[in-house]
Amino acid sequence: MFFNNETDLGQSFRFEEDYCYYANTGTGTRREIRIDFIISPPKERFQNARLLRWTKKWKRDGSIIDERNFVNDGSKIFPQNNIYKWLDKLKYRYVPAIKGANYFLSLMGGLHDVFESHSKELALQGQSFISGIQNITYHITSELNDRIGIPNTIQVPSDFKQLFSNLDFGSKVGENTFHLKQRGDGIKIRHIPVILKYMSDEEKNISIPGYVKSDTIWGFEEPENNLELNYAYDLASSLKEYSKDIQIFLTTHSPAFYSLDVNDNDGVNMYYVEQNIEGCSFIKKINQSNLEDLHDKMGVLPIITPYLTKIIKHQNEIESLKTKIDELSEKNKCYVLTEDEKSQTLIKYFQANGFNLHETKFISYNGCNQINAAFILANYLIEQRPGLL
Repeated sequence: MFFNNETDLGQSFRFEEDYCYYANTGTGTRREIRIDFIISPPKERFQNARLLRWTKKWKRDGSIIDERNFVNDGSKIFPQNNIYKWLDKLKYRYVPAIKGANYFLSLMGGLHDVFESHSKELALQGQSFISGIQNITYHITSELNDRIGIPNTIQVPSDFKQLFSNLDFGSKVGENTFHLKQRGDGIKIRHIPVILKYMSDEEKNISIPGYVKSDTIWGFEEPENNLELNYAYDLASSLKEYSKDIQIFLTTHSPAFYSLDVNDNDGVNMYYVEQNIEGCSFIKKINQSNLEDLHDKMGVLPIITPYLTKIIKHQNEIESLKTKIDELSEKNKCYVLTEDEKSQTLIKYFQANGFNLHETKFISYNGCNQINAAFILANYLIEQRPGLL
């Protein structure tokens, strides 16, 4: 709403519909919607970069009040100031929770706008495309001229946005091409951040003396929707990487995303939004120590607790085996990790193949489902006792 004057994708703000029902309506109360941003401009790009407050107020009569002031002294930021120009160029790109066909039309249309604004190549290639169509349709345009006496040719449209919006990504597998529109929602969703990042990079790459480069903010609703959990973690990792260059706000119910906040220096901040008894939303900052409580509120604990129990059990078994290994005699030159608790057959096999059983130790890792623990132990043994077999 602040940047695009919309309350949803393609849904313009309407005061009478969007004004809060719970707002105070007493005598003297102003009926307005107000949003304040505290923004820190990049110091490496602006000499006079200081913390600023950007305020917008939506009035009932349809007017919008825009105020920009520095926080420390309240001084007004004027239009000729490069920071003012930079604020004007901030782009907010919203990704809704339901990423349907309309969203992808909008996304591809936005990609067209970036190409059109920052590359002359699109116009040149578009002209070549139209010339090809004109050659193909020469006979029909010639017939029109002969029959009705009016010269006709297929003309270049004023812009290619509508055409571009209907273009699609495709992947070739053997002789077949699979279009993105034919793929599942999960695959489609994984394309979105890459396309948005490309758009942001292209807008930043303009190099004109005196030109104030734009920055992008993303608003990503529930990126985990329609994603398998492992892909959700992959996407979360990508978004964290992108957040080094792009301010990203996202809403989520998935631990793949809210567990990104691992320490105070990772550039990630986490907030929990809930309603009070009056139905009003309020925000509470969450830190790593509150994660278990958050898992519980998200309904994740009943799902992950059995797995966590197994993991803890396996870790305890590994530690127990490590302790046993540390206590083993130095005379052992070979260690055999086996899933079998009884190793008599294996011992006979090693003896028959010339192994000195006095220098060989057989250790059970308690079943084939503990193979990962066996690998960990093997690596631990090699680190502790170089030269072992």
